[in-house]
This record gives sequence, C-alpha cells and structure tokens, in this order.
Amino acid sequence: MGCQFYLKRLSQLRKIKIIETRDANPKLSIPKRKELEAASLEAKLSAKDYPIILDMHGQTFSSEELASYLQELDHKSALIPTFIIGGPFGLDQSLISKARCLISLSNLTFTHELARLLLLEQIYRAQCILNHLPYHH
Repeated sequence: MGCQFYLKRLSQLRKIKIIETRDANPKLSIPKRKELEAASLEAKLSAKDYPIILDMHGQTFSSEELASYLQELDHKSALIPTFIIGGPFGLDQSLISKARCLISLSNLTFTHELARLLLLEQIYRAQCILNHLPYHH
C-alpha cells in the first residue's frame, strides 16, 4: 500500500516504473541464486539506464543531497537513473561492479520490500524539494 501511494504521487513529478525479478530456485546454492538474479537484472537494463545500486557500503545522502544528485543526473545525462535493490542475500559482485553509484539508505539492514518503500519515499521527497513543494517540511 505505501509503495502505491508514493508511486502515484511520483508519477506526477517524474517518470518512474518498478521492474521485479523473481528469486531463483531456492534449492540452488546462494552464490548460484545471486548469479542468476544478476543475470536477470542485467537483462532488464538498457543502454539508457544509469544503474544505482542500494548497498550497505554505498554513499549516504541527505534528502537534499539526493535531490541535487538526481537533478544533476537529469541535467548532465540522457541516461535514466535506475535503482536496483537486491534480494535477501544481496547482489552478485558482477552486477555491483556495473553500478554507476552505490547508495546506502542506512547502516541498518532492511528487507527489500521495506527498502523499496524507503527509496520511493526519498525519491518523492527529492522531487518535492526540486519542485519547491511543501512535503519536505
């Protein structure tokens, strides 16, 4: 429900979509599952995508800094900011190495569903900052 709320609001400010992949066969080893997940995610990326991966070792941003970063990407590049959230075992290094930026939401660990909600809220907040809308306050 929370994700739909922010997606609806965001769609008025920025083009946005969510693409999901399914977890590989749970009978496979964790490294193999991560490898298959990475291949599935890479197959969904286009040449126009600017991959930004959520990772615990990534850079942290304030809401204002994220807004500035997204604005900079929009102005400097024809590439589309594409946020990638890994599954329960994290992302395969082969995919992480293709990221243009690593972002950390917190030092805490979140489920990917909660990370998605937090990310959508922060992207919405960033768009409100950029559009001088009162939500940020």
